[in-house]
Amino acid sequence: MPRKFPRDVHPQLFNIVEEMTIASNLPKMPKIFIVNEEAPNAFATGRKPEDSVVAVTAGLLSQLNRDELQGVIAHEISHIVNRDVLFMTFAGIMLGCYCNYL
Repeated sequence: MPRKFPRDVHPQLFNIVEEMTIASNLPKMPKIFIVNEEAPNAFATGRKPEDSVVAVTAGLLSQLNRDELQGVIAHEISHIVNRDVLFMTFAGIMLGCYCNYL
C-alpha cells in the first residue's frame, strides 16, 4: 500500500521532486508516495498538475543513485506536465464509446 511520508523519511527523494517541480514550472509540488515493494518501479498520476502524485517503490530507491533517481523523477514529472493521465482517460472513454457503438 503506498503511503505519503514526511520530508525527513527520505530527504533526497523529496529534494529531487522539489527540484524537478521547479525546473518544470509546475504550479504545485506533487504529493510523494513510497510503495513498499522490492520491484523497482515508479509512476505519476493525477488529471491536473495541482492534484498530482509521484510514487516510487522501495526497491527503486534502494537500487538507484541520485542521478538515476533524478532521471526517473524527471520522466514521471513529464507525465504530469503533459497531462498524460488526463489524455489516457479521455482516450479510454472514447475507445469505450466507439467499441460500444460497434
